This record gives sequence, structure tokens and C-alpha cells, in this order.
Amino acid sequence: MDPKNSPLLALERHPGVKSDVRVPLTNFGPIDFRILYSVPVVHSQSELLKEGGDAPYLNATVFEQLIARFHAVHSYGWSFGGYLEPRSRLWKGSYLDGIGDEVLHAGIDVNLPKGTPLKAQQDFTVLLSDDDHTLSGGWGPRLILQPGVMDDRDCAVIYSHLQRIAVKEGDEVKKGAILGEIGGPPDNGNWWPHLHIQLVERSWFDTMRLHATLEKLDGYFPLRELAECRLRYPDPIKFMPLEWELDCVARVVGQGA
Repeated sequence: MDPKNSPLLALERHPGVKSDVRVPLTNFGPIDFRILYSVPVVHSQSELLKEGGDAPYLNATVFEQLIARFHAVHSYGWSFGGYLEPRSRLWKGSYLDGIGDEVLHAGIDVNLPKGTPLKAQQDFTVLLSDDDHTLSGGWGPRLILQPGVMDDRDCAVIYSHLQRIAVKEGDEVKKGAILGEIGGPPDNGNWWPHLHIQLVERSWFDTMRLHATLEKLDGYFPLRELAECRLRYPDPIKFMPLEWELDCVARVVGQGA
């Protein structure tokens, strides 16, 4: 879908009030997260970044505002990107500093409002539903699912930084079922509201689970392991949902309130 051909929907959240209007978030487009610390952007957002202290990008509130401004500039309702993207500079001051090498992102980040429902894009079996309860950049509530259909390699799908997970381990989930919602800080791992999507080679996942080493499963890996990790964590773009709905009050820009 070309976001330029879609109406811009201005969404206004009303805390505590659930609207009976369900609005599709039809405007979307790619984002290179490195643009958020490019010289022109940093200059224009200097006051906002000051609010984040020594590690402004690790401040979930500040980062959420940066994403919101990016969406406003491009007339996006949501955005996605980040597979194999270098993130050392973005997350300077985090646990990733200890890797001692450039770190790459193993999945896709989809920037969506907190509370957006996550629907199954096909039939799945739930392999794992958990929450690492960390407030320092963890997975937060997470689902690991076995797709009913894989085109080529046998991989499991990870959806993380969720809230209100609606399924449990062992469930057989049908296409269209609600899996959970997009979470927000601090309970989503203390990140800005977004969905992390990642594929993991099923044999690698099963080995870690067998040996109780699932803590080794991460959304980032060092550049020196690029060749190996591209095999273990293939591009998950095919598992990115393209249609989202949000309970909200909506106004179509240019067509009145």
C-alpha cells in the first residue's frame, strides 16, 4: 500500500473512554532509525533530547516523541524498519555497550500506539509466552510462535514488547485471532511503544530451550557474528502485519472534524 494514496488519520486518544469507532491505521512507511541521531535531526530536537539526560535515546518518553515527530513529518500513522541496522550509537549507555563491537538489530521494529491489537496473520502454535519483567531494555511480554506455513526454512516468530497477551503456551491460534496488544513503558521492557518482530531458526530455539539457555536469545548481535546470525535470524518482513486497528476518536484531515 502506498501511504501517499491513503487518507491521513489524526488520532486522538481519550484515556478511560473507549470509542466505538475502529480506525484502520492506513498510513505507513519505512524508517531508518539512524536518522533520529543524524545532525539535522539532533539540531532540531536539541531541547527534547536534553530532557533525556546522558542517554536520551534510552528515555522511552523522549524516544516516543521523536518517533511521533517523524510520523508527523511524513504523514505516517505507523512506521517500520531496523533489520540488521547498526544500533550501538542509538543505544549507547545500555547493556549492549558490553559487547565490545558494533551491534546489529536482529528484527524489525514497528512503531505503533500503545494498545494497538496484534492479530495473527496466519495459523500459529504458541511455543512460549513469557515476560522477563526487566526495566532495562528487555523483551517485556513476549510470544514465540510456530507458523502453520513457512515458505522455506523452519523458523519460529517472536513478537515482543507486548501487553495483555491473550494466548498461552500450547494454544493453536487461528488467523485473525487477537494475540495481545502493543505495550508501553515501563512494562514492555521499558522501551517506547513498538512491536519487535524477529525470526529465529527453530533448531536453534529448540537447542536453547533444551539446555535452558533461552537467556542467550537476544534482539541484537555483534557485527563479528553477522554471517552466522543472518542464518539464525532471517529477515522477518513477511510476518509484519500490514493492517492495524485502534479504538480511538478519529478525524480525517482535510474533511472536517
